[in-house]
Parts: sequence; C-alpha cells; structure tokens
Amino acid sequence: MIAVVNDARERREIARAILESLTEWFEVPESRERHIADSAGETMVASWEDGRPVGFLCLKETGKDTV
Repeated sequence: MIAVVNDARERREIARAILESLTEWFEVPESRERHIADSAGETMVASWEDGRPVGFLCLKETGKDTV
C-alpha cells in the first residue's frame, strides 16, 4: 500500500523505522535525527508491506516553485 501520511508523529515514526534500518547510509546519529525531526513538517508518501513501513518519500519546499 502507498499513501500520503498526514500525521506528524506517524511521519517521524516511519522515518525512524526506515532510517535506523539503513545505518550504513545514515550512519551519523545527529544527521539521522535531523532527518527524522524534519520529516514531521514535510509532505510524506510512504509504502507499507504486511502492515510495516518499507519506504518513504519526503517533499521539502526549496523555493516558491520547487520541491
């Protein structure tokens, strides 16, 4: 299932679950925590398999017409 995640707490939980399973890519704890915290305020689309998150995409506005 793929869906937009509207709840800030759920966005952080999904980001934490995925990023903490990818510590070889996100190995600096402070950086990982920043990404998790930032996800709460971003538009998130997530994917689940068997009720658990397996991926996500966060969109961050970088300008008036860009994300």
